[in-house]
Amino acid sequence: MYKPKTDDELKELINKNNYDLIINVDTEEAYEVIHASTFQGKVIHEVHGTSKRIEYLKWLDVSTIDALITPTQYVMDVLRKEYNVSTNIPAYVTPNCLELEHFYPRSVSAGEQPRVMLWIGKINDHKNWRGFIELAADYTETYPDSEIWMAGGETASPRPVKELLAYVEEHKLMNKWRWLPRVEYEAMPHLYSFVAQTGGFTMSTSTNESFGMTLIEALACECPVIAPNVGGIPEVLRGSLQRAMYPGNDLQGALSLAGKMSEDQQWRMSLAKEGREEVAARYGVEPVVDHYFSTLQTIVNQ
Repeated sequence: MYKPKTDDELKELINKNNYDLIINVDTEEAYEVIHASTFQGKVIHEVHGTSKRIEYLKWLDVSTIDALITPTQYVMDVLRKEYNVSTNIPAYVTPNCLELEHFYPRSVSAGEQPRVMLWIGKINDHKNWRGFIELAADYTETYPDSEIWMAGGETASPRPVKELLAYVEEHKLMNKWRWLPRVEYEAMPHLYSFVAQTGGFTMSTSTNESFGMTLIEALACECPVIAPNVGGIPEVLRGSLQRAMYPGNDLQGALSLAGKMSEDQQWRMSLAKEGREEVAARYGVEPVVDHYFSTLQTIVNQ
């Protein structure tokens, strides 16, 4: 692993090692260095999102890119349709992977803890935290013995934090609501496992997702999830797991599924078990790395 401090150091590294491939992950600045180097191999450009971070694609010279890789077909379609990325560039989909040695059901004691509905994300419009608070208010009216937890948002500026607190107060949730602004990566499996052992679940209210990493993290820990069928989520939650999906922005649909998750424990447990099996089969490090390496071989030989 190298960490060049300047463009010249990076160019020297490229020139010296005679690489077969350069794989660029969402970094437009790298191309100026690549073009100035003696590199003769192939360039792969990976795109992992559809937010404003990829606006650079509108002006990037993609003529020197030999192949594209995205985590879902949805992201690839966005590149083609909204950013006019040429169909002449070969495209491949390789999903994100998950360390199953880290994300697995942990033995934690929930005790008499009330059922938890968990939401994870940044405090921004993309994650639709307002929709979640509205949903939570309706949910706790029917299930007053439940708690509402939100994880994430440490980096939010003061203004959205004030808006969040005001919205929670407005919807009379303060005595049932818990905010965990920061949860360390090492602790996430324990959080998912704890929520699952309360009889709870993870709820997503996102308006768009390129993949949905927290969803497969939760499922790997046998914590069932409810999610909207937006972005790349339908590609990630396939087959029987789509029983717990609702039409995007249909909070009443999400509320109905939350009720079923709370009342039908057999249904809830089957989703948790099937979720773990699906994640292990499709998103474990070994199957994804095999697929990724096969893709690289295809690109080199094309």
